[in-house]
Formats: sequence, C-alpha cells, structure tokens
Amino acid sequence: MLPLLAAGAAVAGVVGAQPAGAAVLAVLLLPLLAQVTWAAAARLRRAGRPLDAAAAALVVPLAAAALVLAVYTVPQLRAMAAFPAPGGDAGEALVHGLTFATTVGWTSPWANAVVAVAVLLGAVVAVRTARARWLAAAWLLTLAVFVLAAGPETPLRALTGFWYKSADRTFAMLPTVAAVLGALGVVAVAEAAVRLARRAGAAAGTPRHARPAGAGGRPAVAVVGVILLAALVTSGGFRNGEREQGWTAWAFQPEDLIHYPYATDGEVAMLRSLDDVLPADAVVLGDPRGGAAFVQAVAGAVAYLPHVSPSSWDPEQRFLIERFGDLHHDPGVCAAVVDAGIEYFYADDSGPADWAAQAPGLHGVDTSTGFELLAEGDTARLYRLTACG
Repeated sequence: MLPLLAAGAAVAGVVGAQPAGAAVLAVLLLPLLAQVTWAAAARLRRAGRPLDAAAAALVVPLAAAALVLAVYTVPQLRAMAAFPAPGGDAGEALVHGLTFATTVGWTSPWANAVVAVAVLLGAVVAVRTARARWLAAAWLLTLAVFVLAAGPETPLRALTGFWYKSADRTFAMLPTVAAVLGALGVVAVAEAAVRLARRAGAAAGTPRHARPAGAGGRPAVAVVGVILLAALVTSGGFRNGEREQGWTAWAFQPEDLIHYPYATDGEVAMLRSLDDVLPADAVVLGDPRGGAAFVQAVAGAVAYLPHVSPSSWDPEQRFLIERFGDLHHDPGVCAAVVDAGIEYFYADDSGPADWAAQAPGLHGVDTSTGFELLAEGDTARLYRLTACG
C-alpha cells in the first residue's frame, strides 16, 4: 500500500507542477503498466477468470485511446496541437533522436556516438530481460514522439500537441529513459569483460583460489573507465562549452537571448515600482511579449494576457488583441474591456515587427485621449484607461 501512495503522490506532484507532465508520465510509464497488466491478464486466464483477464488486458489500450481522443477533442489540447511549430525531415529527426543530438546548437552528428552505442546495447539487454523489457518500449515510444514532433506536418503530428509539437520539449524526454538504458549497456560490456578475463585465467591454468582478491572486478572497472573516457573525449567534454555558451545563454543571458527580450532592465524597474501604483486586483491589458505579462509576477497585478503563446488565447482575448486600438470609435471594444474588468493598458511598441503583426490591436494605440499615464520605463508605459469609463 505504501508504494502505491508514494507513486500517487509523485504523480500528483508532477501533474501539479506542470499539467503536461501527465502526458510525459503516460509515455514513460504506459509500457510498464502494459507489462504489469498483461502479465496479470495471463495469470487470470490461467486461473479460469476470462472476464477479469480481459479487463486487465484492456487497461492500457483504453488509457492510450483516451489520450489520443483527448488530443483531437479537448479544445485546449486542439489549440495546442494547432500551434504553428516548425517541422523538419523525419529521417534527420530519427538520426538526432538515436544519437542524442540537441535540436539547437548541434555541431557534429557523431559527438554522442559512444553514449548512443551504450543506449542501443542497453535496449538489447532490456528486451532480453523480462523485468526490464518495458524500458526498451518506453524509449522507443519517446523516440517516436520526438520524431513526430520534429518531423513534417502530418495528421499524426497532432499527437504531440501535449508539447505544442515542439521538438525541444519532446527531445527532453529521451534522456530520462536513455540514461538507464545506457547504464545497462555499460554494465553489460563490463560483465562481458569480467567473463572474458575469467576464461583467460582458466585457459592459462591459474586456479581460482590462486587469483588475487578483487581481480575479477578489475576488468569491469577498466572497461567502464575506458567507456567514460571515450565518451568524454569524443563529445568534446560532454559539450560543456556548448551548454554554457549556447543553450543556457540563449535562454537566460540577456545579451545572447535567442529571441528579442520581453523586457529591459528599465522596464523591470518600472514594473517593480507598480506595487505602489496598482491595486492588487488590477487587470492590465498589453502584449505579453512586450513585458505586460510580467505585471503578474513582478507587480502583483493581473495580466489579462498572461501567456505569450497564441494557443492559450480565448476568443475574447483574441478580439481585444486584434481590435483594442479601435476603442475610440468602436463601442464593442469598450464593451469587451468593461466585461473583462480591464482598467489599465501596458504599451510598448519597441519590439519586432512581427509582434505588431500578430497583435495589431495592442500596438500603435492612440493614447493621446482616454489614457492617463501612470508610469514609464525605457520604451514601456503604463496607463489608466479612462476612455471606457
């Protein structure tokens, strides 16, 4: 009972931290559940309980069918699956998945060759080991999900909508299982080295009692050391420089961001000052990519558009995204503003042109009348909206 409670708490924690974690757990653990339930079904059939056996055998297929059905029927998941994520070549994606190439900053296709071989050996070991067979199935399933997400646009690609069809997000699942398979592969090679050493000793006529204590383990240690050294050298120090100067910098260092920064230091300073300007329940409208989304985390207010992803915007939000700039002559805009409880507008027109193209109603707004300036920082300005009062 205690293991079940611990597993339930772990699942609840993963899903609570990120709802998409449910899909990750399904991909990783459905093979294990299938192995357990199908073994139980076999025992039930042998015990003369065919109905119970059928119920046990159907647990995983029904769960998988429910997930697939959800992708094509649940509005939020359909919106996520409709996200315009760039695709690519399925063959290239398969090579990247097998060799654990990253989806950004990739340099040489052979850099993870040693690790890739260890994982493939581990998969073979898992397939030949009854209790570990599900690991190989889980790895193949994560590989398939990654190839679908990174490949061309097809009807099946919608199945990766849980991850916005993102190659980066789906790729992140691969090492979770591959790390275990890689360890199995290394252990298998080490065990083979020990067996060979013992056979060599036996062939030389050395009695087992005459061999030095611990000699049996020395070949294993040597093999593991050689494998780790080969992996370190061929991968360029496990590509530590790439991680620090590439992936991490693109995400967190302002001067190296892969996209235009959503807020400058001056804007962040203005946002921090809004605690003294805005009431706690203030609802602020503005392009989330222009810094408006940060009012929720930094200023303690409510961002009407808290997410930069278009797939998360509902019809009412999309209306204001497209039409808010018409509030001076379209009564319908003010009606929508009042219905949403919006009293403040965050303006920043300094971003790339595609931001204005995707949110035309939030850029180039005439704030000469109907708006009261409350704060500004760099190119951003916060107004109290009086035009719809």
